Amino acid sequence: METKQLVTFVTLAKVKSYQRASELLNYAPSTLAKQIRVLEEELSVKLTERRGTRIELTEDGKKFLHHAEHMLKEYEEL
Repeated sequence: METKQLVTFVTLAKVKSYQRASELLNYAPSTLAKQIRVLEEELSVKLTERRGTRIELTEDGKKFLHHAEHMLKEYEEL
């Protein structure tokens, strides 16, 4: 798991849009989607679900969001 993936996930969780998150992070939407997919594979859970044009977190995604934010905070403090 890379810090970049955590930032990507947290951003996506907050804006609930692949397009908007990719604009904020300056990534192609396909790059952002790949980072999320790799993170899901590493964790062996589905983190997001598409609801029309919006993204919603799964229950596992909601749980992981708390941990991801905590890990990023710890990383910044180092």
